[in-house]
Amino acid sequence: MKKMNKLATILALITLTLSVYSQTKEYKIIPEQTEEIAKKYQNAFSIYNASLKSVEVPKYDTIKTLSENYKTLNNEIKELKKDSIEKMNEYETELDKYNEIESIAKKIDEFLASDERFKKKKDYLKEAQVISEKYNLGYFIYADKSINQSKITDFLSFRFDKEALNNHLIQVKNSVVRQNHKPMEPSDYSFSELNNAREQMQNIDKYEIELKEIGTYSKEKIMLGEKINDLTSITGTFKVVGDYYIMNYSHAGYVENELVEKSIIEEGNLKKYTRFRAQSLMKDDNTGKYLFGTSRFLFNCGTEVTLIKFIAKLENLGYKTEQIGDEIFILTDKSKLKLTSDIYNNVNQGNTDYINEISTSVAQFNNLLDKAIPLTEKLVKHFQAYQSGNLTTNRLDIWKNEVKNAQNIHDTMKNLPGRNKDNLYNYQKHFSTERLKEYNEFWEVLIGSKEILGI
Repeated sequence: MKKMNKLATILALITLTLSVYSQTKEYKIIPEQTEEIAKKYQNAFSIYNASLKSVEVPKYDTIKTLSENYKTLNNEIKELKKDSIEKMNEYETELDKYNEIESIAKKIDEFLASDERFKKKKDYLKEAQVISEKYNLGYFIYADKSINQSKITDFLSFRFDKEALNNHLIQVKNSVVRQNHKPMEPSDYSFSELNNAREQMQNIDKYEIELKEIGTYSKEKIMLGEKINDLTSITGTFKVVGDYYIMNYSHAGYVENELVEKSIIEEGNLKKYTRFRAQSLMKDDNTGKYLFGTSRFLFNCGTEVTLIKFIAKLENLGYKTEQIGDEIFILTDKSKLKLTSDIYNNVNQGNTDYINEISTSVAQFNNLLDKAIPLTEKLVKHFQAYQSGNLTTNRLDIWKNEVKNAQNIHDTMKNLPGRNKDNLYNYQKHFSTERLKEYNEFWEVLIGSKEILGI
């Protein structure tokens, strides 16, 4: 089994219900994997030792209440903040809309300026059509089986008349530029009251506190240790306990270098006594060992235990696995499959034959697509003959026969195991982007040919 990391990405593929950052998840850390990932991220992880220690803590008798000035100013800020957020949200929404609509013209320009073949650059038009439909702008820029389907025939006519298509696109672009208006940004003056109130808040103590030391007592606390310079020295199975601050000074029962929960620090208005921002406390329940620092160390360098068990299950069934980047693949005699939710769920439910079914299906799809690609070129040439008025009766009969052959190939593809409508998203993950583009082009040309021939 290849080394694995970044559970967050992999578990998104297998649709586990727990949150990526759930504190119930455990991550296995091994030196070899840490060394590989740490090099990739170039010392992005600052990790410290931490441990439970018994320390002497001052004992206080305290009286703490919210100050009247704080309560009054805090209520004022809440109202001003609500108003400013509404103004800014409205502006940002309108600005996002303006920028997105403006990109229609840019995508059209990119299409017109490109010397690539149409099938290589058509995504510019497709993306522009998506934006037009998103905002109900009514522009006709592109059409295929997945978008603006009612205009497929019209677009096919444009498809092979470059001059007409370019003239039409220029008209659309000019209309976009003319009708799209940039919103006015809220002025600094509109937020001046809120800024003034916030500046006043910085000079107001939230609490009125009187502390009286009445002795000391021993208490076990989680204390910060030395920084771990060699991350490959870390081994074990860790989970995130929670977010903690480092005390920079001893205050109110807390001591220097103590790790204190984020909620306690923030609710007690103690951030001015802490060092830096809150970070994650991690623990190995098997050994009691603590780590402190960025939790991304676990998510990037570790492997989630649930996934380890699943991969072991696959290998016990006789399947080899491989990791490329953040993706897990299952190697079979016929195909290389990506670990997807349907495979995960079926294997966990006892349907271990499902992997072979999908493997065979993927191999069949590739074989059928290899047969479909030459047919695509033939159908395009027949269409070009039709457009230019050079379609003979004999060629028309050949065109019809080749459309029937293409339809038979597509029908076989459509009915392959695992390629049903509800699982199409997972099924397509087993193919490269290039292969999917080849299939989509085959399907679009077939549909266009059938419409012209009335089949």
